[in-house]
Amino acid sequence: MDVYIVLIGIGAFIIGFAIAYWVKGKMLFEKVKSAEEEVSRILNDAKRKSETLLKEAKIESKDILYKMKAEFDAETKETKSELKKRENRLMQKEENIDHKIDQFERKERDFVQKDKIMAKREKNIEQSELKYNELIEEQKTQLEKISGLTVEQAKELLIRAMENEARYEGAKLIKRIENEAKEEADKRAKNIMATAIQRYAGDFVAERTVSVVQLPNDEMKGRIIGREGRNIRAIEAATGIDLIIDDTPEAVILSGFNPVRREAVSSLGRMRNPKSKEYLYALLKDEDPKVVCQAIRGLLVFRDDKEVQNVLKPLINHPNEMVKTVIYKEYFSQIKSKNEQPHPDSYDFLRAKAI
Repeated sequence: MDVYIVLIGIGAFIIGFAIAYWVKGKMLFEKVKSAEEEVSRILNDAKRKSETLLKEAKIESKDILYKMKAEFDAETKETKSELKKRENRLMQKEENIDHKIDQFERKERDFVQKDKIMAKREKNIEQSELKYNELIEEQKTQLEKISGLTVEQAKELLIRAMENEARYEGAKLIKRIENEAKEEADKRAKNIMATAIQRYAGDFVAERTVSVVQLPNDEMKGRIIGREGRNIRAIEAATGIDLIIDDTPEAVILSGFNPVRREAVSSLGRMRNPKSKEYLYALLKDEDPKVVCQAIRGLLVFRDDKEVQNVLKPLINHPNEMVKTVIYKEYFSQIKSKNEQPHPDSYDFLRAKAI
């Protein structure tokens, strides 16, 4: 019985030991498996982080390369611009040098021409000297042949010959000085005239070719321009006068070389009033000739009107010369035949164009 119990205890011990060993082995296997999974997870995390860092490094490197490229392009553009400016300056200097070379060559040609003229003059002087030397020798020979003259008479004859020679030489010198003075004066006069024209012609042209027309309000500018600029184009095409409409308040600028056409355009606003012709007729009776001339220029817009023609024609006999000149130059010089179209300056023509 005791042996049986001992065997049972030994068997139970062996079985417990086996179970414990099995449990321990299983736990060890689980730990190893868990450790392997942890290692795999750590490796995967490290791989993902490395890939993320690599992508970030690539993006950062691309960003750096883009910035460097942009900076390089900007520097290159600035360098190209500077090189272009230098090239333009060099071309300008080259043009200036060519201009100076042309001036130098022109001066050289003038100098050569003057040198030829001086050489010709020297040759003529030498020929004159030879001629007068021969005359002097002839005079001396004649004096030697004349034996009946006294010493005083011979001296007087010689003095007269020398006096004539001196007068001739003096006349030549005076002529040469006068020619040189005329040439120099002509050059200086041309230079002064060119400088004066260059300096003062701008103001003169602006004063003679520009007129300012006052408007009752700025809304009139839109009416003058018309839909899509139709009115202003029609006026400019019909009259040849440029209309400048800018920010100047209540004003329009007329630019053109023909004062009659400018006055005609400036009178268009007044011509819309049916009473304007009667008003201009009344101005024709004014005592001031300037007012009469302005009225004539205003009526020239209606030069195709028979009534206006009958009023203007008798003014050729006006007592004032200014009025006669204006009516002759600005009316009779531009009369049209009956079969022709309305005059380009007439209001009817401009109105048809605008419509």
